Amino acid sequence: MRALTYILTLFLASSFVLLNYQPFEGTISFQLKYSDIDERLPNDYLCSSSGDSMIYYQAKDGYFKKFYCHDDLIQRRWFNSQDNALHMINESDDTLYFYFASETDYNSKVERSNIIENILGHPCRKFTVTLESKEEKNLPTVVYDYYITTDLKIDSEPFKNYKEGGYSEIISETPGLILKQIYYGPYYTRTQEAVSLEQMDIKLDQHKPTRKLIKKRI
Repeated sequence: MRALTYILTLFLASSFVLLNYQPFEGTISFQLKYSDIDERLPNDYLCSSSGDSMIYYQAKDGYFKKFYCHDDLIQRRWFNSQDNALHMINESDDTLYFYFASETDYNSKVERSNIIENILGHPCRKFTVTLESKEEKNLPTVVYDYYITTDLKIDSEPFKNYKEGGYSEIISETPGLILKQIYYGPYYTRTQEAVSLEQMDIKLDQHKPTRKLIKKRI
């Protein structure tokens, strides 16, 4: 009887560990806020071009993003690890822009901090990524702060060649969901923070536009 109880305990414990380490699949709703806005930017320009809210769909082999301005869908972006390509389309346009996630105009430096922020009940560690232009590109330096939780893990394998924004470096070290991101650019600062999340099965193809598109590499 003791042996049976011991085996059952081990089974339940291993089942809990496996469940706890299952990669997250589902949706996260974000709010986007802007500050330090360059006075030369027109009113409502940032909302109409980048949105004031976003729904992030985390799939097993990639992700999908839908950006909204005043509840109107304005843009879709997605990444599929099968072709390692990033795609973007504005809802008012029929041109699908894409480039490969392994291609970047920046060199990235990733710094791990000891700062922990609680977001939606999940402890998130702060990482800072500094993107400095490759010499031949002569682009302005950009800085991102990422707040990542390992409570909700993701599989880092599909993102191993995702060099854009230093993402593969961060995810290989801390393979969890990003629940907050702050972008410090030359014309504005954007804070993107999760306000809700839900676990569910995600099929990337269900969210792609159905109309005929003109593909253009950038």
